[in-house]
Amino acid sequence: GKADRQLVLHEGFGVRVAFRGHDLHGLTLGLDGRIYFSIGDRGYHVETKSETFANPESGAVFRCEQDGSHLEVFATGFRNPQELAFNDYGDLFTGDNNSDSGDLARWVHVWEGGDAGWRMAFQYLADRGPWNQELLWKPSFAGQAAWIMPPVENLGDGPSGICYYPGTGLSDSYLGNFFMCDFRGQANQSGVRTFKVRSKGASFELFDQEV
Repeated sequence: GKADRQLVLHEGFGVRVAFRGHDLHGLTLGLDGRIYFSIGDRGYHVETKSETFANPESGAVFRCEQDGSHLEVFATGFRNPQELAFNDYGDLFTGDNNSDSGDLARWVHVWEGGDAGWRMAFQYLADRGPWNQELLWKPSFAGQAAWIMPPVENLGDGPSGICYYPGTGLSDSYLGNFFMCDFRGQANQSGVRTFKVRSKGASFELFDQEV
């Protein structure tokens, strides 16, 4: 069908000049029935009837009820998390872009209240400041800053669309796989990666990777 009206639920996303495409995206429905979505590091200043959410320094993952109520910042500190995907157990994941300074793109287990470590100000420092100096983009290691939500693994070059395969349509070997579009500037250099995750400590690790 065709919608006969347009209703604005929230506005104030993408409040600063930044890279094209670091915008609002990643809309998906969680197992809790709420809508989850993401914003890149153009930041946000969203005013609701009861609260103001403002952060011009990094991207974030939001969630709200399906009617737009009860908006929350679920996690923050992202550069450009273009898509979101849940596994069968309600664990949320995203792929986040690198900053084109020797760091690597990241597969991130997104948990409530987490901070992935990126700040827009790092983009304008020649060496990306603490982002590279403290290796905030690397998976967890001894001595790493304790305040960040470290990535599960460095994966791909330009994480774009991602999805989780629930088990219909492909062979059983792909049951429980994630699929991630890896954009590398042009079509003939890009591709699709697929992999599984399994528990490791408080988070996950990747296995059965294919390109």
